[in-house]
Amino acid sequence: MDHPGAITNPPDNSKTGTALLNVNGTVDETSTVTVVTGMGIQTASMNGKSFNIDTALSPGYNTIEITATDMAGNKSTQKRTIVYDDQKPSMAVTLPAQDIRTNLSGLTIQGVVFDPYTAVTVSIAMDGQTFTPQVIIF
Repeated sequence: MDHPGAITNPPDNSKTGTALLNVNGTVDETSTVTVVTGMGIQTASMNGKSFNIDTALSPGYNTIEITATDMAGNKSTQKRTIVYDDQKPSMAVTLPAQDIRTNLSGLTIQGVVFDPYTAVTVSIAMDGQTFTPQVIIF
């Protein structure tokens, strides 16, 4: 057996905002499929050559190891890395000060944003228009 077959979900290096992840796919021959995460080892449900299991994730980076074992005891393993981002990004507007009045026709808005696990985008809505400024990473 060269590999556990095709892992349909999750894609490698994917990100999710939910703690429960569905792992599913197919195997090449009759097998037992186990999934190992930081939470432990689980055996997937089999439906013919398809496997399916819901597994819990820890916040941050998770390595999931999917192993298929055929009837002869041969094993093959694939890994997936999943980021579980359970944090809302933090944001602080540093310029201008809150609740100011101005007679200027333009205004510079500055601030900082942070998320420990994923990239952050910023959007600004004004007068029915939405602007998406570039986030500069320092």
